[in-house]
Amino acid sequence: MTSQLPPPGSTYTFTVSSRDSHSYRCRARESQGLESEWSQVYNMEPQYGPYQISLNPFNSSYTVREHQALPSINCSALCRPGCTYRWLHNGTAFSSGAMLQGQADRSNTGSYRYPATISSFTVNSHSGSVTVNMSDPATLSCKVDSNPWSVIRLLNGTEELTRADNSLTATYRQESADCRQRGNFSCTATNNIGGTCHPEGGVAGSPRLDDSVSQQLKFAATLGGDVTVSVSVLAYPLPTFTWRRSISTSQDLTGSSSPVSDISVTARLHLTNLQQQDFGDYNLTVDNGVGGSVTYTVSIVTEGRGRL
Repeated sequence: MTSQLPPPGSTYTFTVSSRDSHSYRCRARESQGLESEWSQVYNMEPQYGPYQISLNPFNSSYTVREHQALPSINCSALCRPGCTYRWLHNGTAFSSGAMLQGQADRSNTGSYRYPATISSFTVNSHSGSVTVNMSDPATLSCKVDSNPWSVIRLLNGTEELTRADNSLTATYRQESADCRQRGNFSCTATNNIGGTCHPEGGVAGSPRLDDSVSQQLKFAATLGGDVTVSVSVLAYPLPTFTWRRSISTSQDLTGSSSPVSDISVTARLHLTNLQQQDFGDYNLTVDNGVGGSVTYTVSIVTEGRGRL
C-alpha cells in the first residue's frame, strides 16, 4: 500500500505560541519520492502577552518611615507589542510605567494589587522543557504570585485537567501519559487585574506503528516491475530510519521519509525494475533515542502469492 498524498493546496494547522517566531517554507513530494523546490520564505512573528510578569525586588510588603523614599520596584513582563503598566492602590490606578517610585506618607498605606504571575510550573518536580516517557505518570504543579489570589487552570491542550479558584497553587496527577500529548501541558492564572500562561514540555514516546493508519508489512510486485513500501510510525521526537537486507540486492536502500505531524512520520522505500534477488525480507530500523530502537520486517513477494 502506498500512502495517499495530501490534495493540492493542503494546509498544515497548528496552535501558535509565543515561541513560534520563525521562518516557514514548504515543498511538495509525490508518491515516487520526487520533490519540488522549496517555496518562498514566510516570516511569522506572533503577538502575545503579557506573561512571565515579575516584580523586582520580589517582596510582598515593605515597611518604611513616613517621608522616606519608597524602594524602587520594577515590574516586567514579556509581550509583543510592548507592554504598558499601571499601578493600583486600593483598587485605584495612581501611577503608570514599569517602575514604582516616590516618597512614603500615610496615604500610601494599603494593599497594592498586581496581576497573576506564575512563579513555578513543574512536571514531575522538574521545570523547563520536560520530557515524560510514554505510559509513565505525570504530576503537574503550578505556583502563582498574585494579589488578589487567582483562578488557576491546568490544561492539556484546550482540555481543562483541574481548576483551583482563589488560590496560589494547583496540582494534577495523570497516571499514564501518551505521546499524542506532546507539548500540550500548560498552566494559566488570572485575577481581576490580569493573567498569564506558562506552556511546558510533554511526553516522549519510543517508536511504534501508527494504529490510526491502515498498515501492511507485505507488498506484492511483479518481476521487472516497481513497488513503493511505506510504513507509518508514531514517535516523539521524530525518528531516523535505516533500511537493511541480510542478502544481496540490486536496489538502493537509502529510502525517504515524510513527517505527517510532529509525532507521526511515514518511511518509504521505492524499488524499481525488480530482479529475482530483490524479492524477500527487508529490515526497517526505527530509532528516536527513547527506549531503544525498533526493527520491523517488511516482505516483497511475487504478485499472486497474496499480501497482508
